[in-house]
Amino acid sequence: MAFSVLVVFRDRIFALANRTVALLNVMLSKVEDSEKQKLLIKELGCVLRSIFIFLFILTLAVFAGLAPVYGYSYFSIIPFSELDFSSGYFYLSLSIGSIAPFLPLMLRKSGSDYSDTSKLLHRIILDNQNISMALFGIEKKIYAKKIRSTNNEYVIVSGLARAGTTALTTLLHRAGNFHSLSYANMPFLLAPNLWSRVYKVKGEKMKERAHGDKVQFGLNSVEALEEYFWKVSLEDSFINDKSLQEHEVDEEVFQNYLCYQDLVRPNTEKDSVYLAKNNNMMLRYGSLRKLDPHFKMILMFRRPLDHANSLLQQHLRFSKLQEEDPFVLEYMNWLGHHEFGMGQKQFDLKGGKMSLLDNLTLDYWLEVWIDHYRSVSKHFQDNSLFLVAYEDFLEDPKRVFRQLGKVFRMDLDLSELQKFQGNPKEAYPEHIKELVEQAEQLYQGMYDLRLGA
Repeated sequence: MAFSVLVVFRDRIFALANRTVALLNVMLSKVEDSEKQKLLIKELGCVLRSIFIFLFILTLAVFAGLAPVYGYSYFSIIPFSELDFSSGYFYLSLSIGSIAPFLPLMLRKSGSDYSDTSKLLHRIILDNQNISMALFGIEKKIYAKKIRSTNNEYVIVSGLARAGTTALTTLLHRAGNFHSLSYANMPFLLAPNLWSRVYKVKGEKMKERAHGDKVQFGLNSVEALEEYFWKVSLEDSFINDKSLQEHEVDEEVFQNYLCYQDLVRPNTEKDSVYLAKNNNMMLRYGSLRKLDPHFKMILMFRRPLDHANSLLQQHLRFSKLQEEDPFVLEYMNWLGHHEFGMGQKQFDLKGGKMSLLDNLTLDYWLEVWIDHYRSVSKHFQDNSLFLVAYEDFLEDPKRVFRQLGKVFRMDLDLSELQKFQGNPKEAYPEHIKELVEQAEQLYQGMYDLRLGA
């Protein structure tokens, strides 16, 4: 019975753990002392309130545990002191009777891919950025030998979401000598080596991701997880209520980024190249290019009407998922995934013009497409930026990979590559013809500049 009470009120118990860690997170913050004092008082109040609630639950659990015994004594008209506690049947019947009413609650599935304890661990680590940064500092000291002073080559795959960036990154990782972040690094994204000593992936069970696009993933699958590094390092300074803003990166953050790339690298891959998918990278691309003119950027693009419709459908899909399971929204916000869903934000790029239309319309996503690729077109002539068309990748991936192999000066394994089966086309919602014409004109210009043109 006591256990059942703890199960029922587990969210309140987890809240105590969250608040305690949040207090530590404030203690590690670098804000001014006066501001830190205010934050500490606020968090301390939350901790004390959670402790009071926890003690009440604990007391309730104790009484709940004793209640069946006293109830048995009352209804059997046997004094409590004369009850036979030596019988195994007594404890068996007591346990069954106490737990049975709560079995439906304890066994029911939450509908989420994450258990309650897993959610708690993610919240403790990802929602407390100062703790994550402290772990990163410890990681750098302990694994300093992994950090290279030379051979800091890296490849970034970017583009507006739904342009094929996940598929390209996954296949590149399999085909070449690359290292990258994977789901196995979650949630300790800034301490991959420390976490790997605790958590070992024993088997890889593949399943379809939440996008419903038939893309399979497992714990060893590479994914767009490095944005958390930028969020923590820049303290979310580029994120506001409605948009993600273009920003500058200073030398210190850049050097930490290079260190991070090496810390992600497995010990068995001494000469591998860091590879990441990051659809937000164009927000800092100009700044990074000044700091490092040699890193490789693959920018993917897709025929605008198809692309905009795919974004719209994913926006509808994830908005529904996040409404049904709020943890999905928390998860995406932690990782800086604001492409679609209830936490969707537009890119605010210099020289761009954000859409004022309703994001439930196809016209909105067409304007997003036009603004994004028009704003980044100033970089199309950079020697280390390569445009890759989604349609080329879909139709003939081996040709695309042969071209990329030349760019990376790397022999890529083409044995697993084959022509993709695209999803059947759906009827497009109503849209403004002039927007499609603008987008198609921009698309054609990009297509003429694409890799292999």
